[in-house]
Amino acid sequence: MFQKFRIIHKELKENDFVLFTDGDIIFRDKRFYRDLLNRIDENDLLIQNDKQNDSDDGELCAGFQFIKSSEKTINFYDPNRITLEKMGECDQPYINANKNQLIYEKLPLRRYPNGLYFQTHKNYSYMIHYNYLVGHSKKEMMIKDNNWFI
Repeated sequence: MFQKFRIIHKELKENDFVLFTDGDIIFRDKRFYRDLLNRIDENDLLIQNDKQNDSDDGELCAGFQFIKSSEKTINFYDPNRITLEKMGECDQPYINANKNQLIYEKLPLRRYPNGLYFQTHKNYSYMIHYNYLVGHSKKEMMIKDNNWFI
């Protein structure tokens, strides 16, 4: 996870925005990028909701982040400022524990669903994040949904 933060940190210093996505995300509509640019406004971070209701602020998903470059976000993602104890095994607990340091917006689940939300609702969306599944079950679900492209 430190390597992920090193890359995000480096890119924030060189670009206006950074879009980070996990490898188990598929994009269904190229309009997502325009939507992110329209939503970022005064936010530091647009991030996927890892819960099943848009009003639930309990868990943000570190697998899909659109980050605006600023001194605040450059410092937030600076791996030199984060200890292994703070980070733990994954960046998602770190982001959730420190999310109040940033102005953030959870992306609407109907357009940016996590895996469980999509499997429950099967709605049209800009992307699908196949989290909540591991190993062969992830691949099997992606094949079933016609979203396996390898």
